[in-house]
Amino acid sequence: MSIRKTISDIYRDDTHIDFAGMTNRLLVIAGTIVIVSLVALGVRHLNLGIDFTGGTAWTVTGAKQTSTADVRAVAEGAGLEAPQVTILGQDGIRVRSSRVETAQQAVVAEALAEYADVPVEDISVSDVGPTWGDEVTKQSRNAFIAFLIAVGIYITFRFESKMAIAAFASLGHDLALTLGVYAVGQFEVSPATIVAILTILGYSLYDTVVVFDKIRTEESEVGASSRTTYDTLVNISLNKVLLRSLNTSITSLLPVISMLFIGSFLMGAVAIRDFGIALFVGMLAGTYSSLMATPVLDWLKNREPWQEAAKRADEVGPSQAKSAADTTERSSVSSHGAVPGAPATRGLTKKQKAQKAQKRNER
Repeated sequence: MSIRKTISDIYRDDTHIDFAGMTNRLLVIAGTIVIVSLVALGVRHLNLGIDFTGGTAWTVTGAKQTSTADVRAVAEGAGLEAPQVTILGQDGIRVRSSRVETAQQAVVAEALAEYADVPVEDISVSDVGPTWGDEVTKQSRNAFIAFLIAVGIYITFRFESKMAIAAFASLGHDLALTLGVYAVGQFEVSPATIVAILTILGYSLYDTVVVFDKIRTEESEVGASSRTTYDTLVNISLNKVLLRSLNTSITSLLPVISMLFIGSFLMGAVAIRDFGIALFVGMLAGTYSSLMATPVLDWLKNREPWQEAAKRADEVGPSQAKSAADTTERSSVSSHGAVPGAPATRGLTKKQKAQKAQKRNER
């Protein structure tokens, strides 16, 4: 199937993509992403902001020159040890170090103001103690744990435990990808980043729940004893919700792209960068994370009676399986709807069968 035809089918909401057949490829892609992200975290580590680690930070806006090496030399000349320098846009500078006294903060601010050729009043100083950093870290961890517990309880009772496992696999993939991007790019992790991560995990969960709900609807219609395989249910469900998921993702990404690239990179609104990067990466991952959750669910569910249905379908062949399924359906209607002495309903239309059933009920 050509890409052009696939796009045309998606636009007309008439896709017949074999998602179940791509299970191995999707799992390989997801596994590769997670492994690369974990390696990046181990090698580069996260660039935690001073809200988590504590320390002192100086932020300069409107700087006439922004050289990382020169700024580091200026900061060290003012008495800082191993300062971390970040260039914020075209005219912004941020210098971080371990916590220093107020007098030392003023000395560094004056040195940076002289280098950047800006008034010293335009340099903001943030000072966070270790106790505050520990408290922020603890609250962020508790919020994340509470989120996972709430998600697990909701999906388990709303759907089933296997769907909860698959949903957690999808969330783990999205979280690993987002943290991996932050580690590689050395973007600063701030409390706004934590809020953004929780937001994108909720967004990813929404797409996954939509797919699971459609799968459960299709499953309830055919029953576990049917000759319809679970792979077929997965393909039917994903194709039915594909256009909806893509539309939701595109309309959600457009304002985030505007906020991140136009507001942050072009207009210099660096305050929203930490929040925007997490939203952009997470939503982009959430666009296909439901495809990662479904193969896991398919793998788990194929160990139920659906696996027997799949084996029967493979043994008799697709055309014979369809014929057998039709025979089973007719037998089910006859056994549940017929009364002794009543004429057979085989060959009647659905409307005629409904009329006969109504007459039997009236008796």
